[in-house]
Amino acid sequence: MPLTPSVLAVTAQAGDFAKLVADLQGSGLQVRRSEDLLDAILSHINTHSDVMVCDVDSMQWEEVLQTLQRLRPSVPVILLTRRGDERLWLQMMNAGAFDVLEKSYQRFQLQWAVVNALGDTSPLSASAGM
Repeated sequence: MPLTPSVLAVTAQAGDFAKLVADLQGSGLQVRRSEDLLDAILSHINTHSDVMVCDVDSMQWEEVLQTLQRLRPSVPVILLTRRGDERLWLQMMNAGAFDVLEKSYQRFQLQWAVVNALGDTSPLSASAGM
């Protein structure tokens, strides 16, 4: 029996985490929460995460990416931000983010990013015909 893919959501706001969980509901993914970068690092070291989704409005996104890439370079990191301009998106992608979404994302955009990050292991890709 294959393991359930897991998403580690790094967000200080309970409301943002609730939206993430709701948007991924029924996806067959295990979604866990870390409230800050230190907690995420400890959680990431001690437990397996297939994808990380980080709300970087309250964090230095460069530090987030550098730290996570040093620890587990193979784990894709999806960044969420309120600021959605092309220059910032390009900087984040060039720094190693798997994808960048504005917090006003639509449910399908988050699902698409997670499906692509997981590749063939995604239960969403099989169930949604993606």
